[in-house]
Amino acid sequence: MSIIRKIWYDRAHVEGCFVVSKHRLKIALLDVAVWHNSEY
Repeated sequence: MSIIRKIWYDRAHVEGCFVVSKHRLKIALLDVAVWHNSEY
């Protein structure tokens, strides 16, 4: 594997993890909002 391809792959992997974690955070916040609303 060439060094450029490795750097590109690592960067894509990090960005992918960031997107997934952002997506999970959004779902978690929605879950909290729904749970909070059901309290009332």
